[in-house]
Parts: sequence; structure tokens; C-alpha cells
Amino acid sequence: MSFTSMSRQVLAAAVAATALGAARADAALHSYYIGVDGLGTLTTGTYAGLANPNHNHLTLLYAHHFSDAPSSNHYHSKGARVYTGPVSAPAVIRSSSDFVPEGTIAPIPLSGGSGLYAGKLVTTPIADPNDVHYDWSRMTMANTDSLNGFAPGTGEHFLFNSSGGRWTPAAAGAHLHAEIVNLTPGLNVGDATSLNIGGVGDELHLTSPGNFLNFTPVLWTDSTAANGTYEAVFRFFDEDGAFGDSGNIRFRVQVIPEPATLSMLAGVGVMLVRRRRI
Repeated sequence: MSFTSMSRQVLAAAVAATALGAARADAALHSYYIGVDGLGTLTTGTYAGLANPNHNHLTLLYAHHFSDAPSSNHYHSKGARVYTGPVSAPAVIRSSSDFVPEGTIAPIPLSGGSGLYAGKLVTTPIADPNDVHYDWSRMTMANTDSLNGFAPGTGEHFLFNSSGGRWTPAAAGAHLHAEIVNLTPGLNVGDATSLNIGGVGDELHLTSPGNFLNFTPVLWTDSTAANGTYEAVFRFFDEDGAFGDSGNIRFRVQVIPEPATLSMLAGVGVMLVRRRRI
């Protein structure tokens, strides 16, 4: 392992954990699922009693796993349609919760790749379960059907049936495609066998109807990419039109300074302070 890739991994592992870091992935569970919203009428909140504007639409779901309390397993939907405005005349918009990692969690750090991705900075599953990016960095996407049929009491059973069974319709019935809506310049999309599986505007064929989804995009930059945040924006849709399309979902990643660079910058700052005091 090069010093560059090793130092990036060390820095990524040093990110402070947050409350969301308490959610830990079970071995058989993924972090991302594609589901169909089966809720016809909203039952809670300001717009309770109105038709669910996201009903029968494909939706990206982030799965919160609690291996020590599997009955708490649940999804967070991303980019779903929601209401805004007065109840008497509401408007339908895309939810502002359209990005991952969610909340104030920093983007997923890119680290040094190997093999096909040697010399690149890539999305790599973080190994430290105490790292806040531990779950978010696991990019594999499955459909919710893959959780169906597990024994009651298992983490899969609780996750599949969470939200009152809202996400149990058969997403495997979709002729599933993903559109690459946008990429920050310098960011690329590959997979396990190809460095480049598409660019902005391209549509990726993911499944045929009845087949389970197993899609693991690799987001990457050159090792010389500028520090900062990069975004890959995806939209999921059913080519046959049985289900409505998802909203746009923004996957945020970051190229971060080397620890050695940070130390050097800190040293320069100390020198400048000392000079001001002279």
C-alpha cells in the first residue's frame, strides 16, 4: 500500500462518530435499497389523509441497521415526492433529503484504489465499524425484495416490514435502469470490471423484470484531483413504466488533504502567528 492511500485511510478512520454511527450493518444487509412506495394515503403529519404523492414510485432507501436491536431497523427515503404549502392547495416537490450521507455528515472520503483502480481515489468500504462513514461507504444497492422471506426476529425481517410494510411491494418487477444525471467534473463512475460505465446523460441497465438488483457503482477521481466535495447524481426508473421514477439522489464524496499536508499547513500557520508577534 502506498503512503498516499494508507494516509488517506488513516485520516478517514479518524473522523469522529456521531449518533448515526450507532447504526451498524449486519453481515447480510446492505446500506442501500431500491423500493416501491406502497403507501396510498398519508396517515401522519400535516398532510394526513391526502394521497401519497410518492405512491408506486421507485425510491432509493438508506437502511439504518441496529445489530444490537434489530427491531429498530428502518429505512430513510431519499429524493421522494412530498407536499409543501397549505393543506387546501398543496404543491408536490422533491424532498430536500436527496443526498447521502445525510444530515451534517461529511461526504464519503475517497481512498487509494488497487487492481483496476490502482492510482485512483475510489469509494472503498471503510473497515472501522466506529467510523461514521462505515455504512455509507458500502455502495452496493439491492432491491427490497431481497429481504422478503427471512424468519421473524431477524434484522432482514424487521427492515423489510418497517414503516408498517410501506416498502414491501415487489420492486423486482421493475425493468430497472439508472440515469447518470450529473457528475462533478473530475468524478467518474465505474464498477468491478470497468473504469467507466457511463457519463452524464447515460442510462445504465440494471435488471430485467423479476431479477434481483446487485449494483455497486465505484465513484473515483484521479489521484491528482483537487481537494473538495464531488457529487454523482442518479435517477432510477422502470423502462416498462409500471412504476414511477425516483427523484434525483446525490452521492457526495470528497478528496481530502493528506495528513502531511495538513501538518505542513498547520506549521505555516504557527510561523505566521509567531512573525506577527515579533
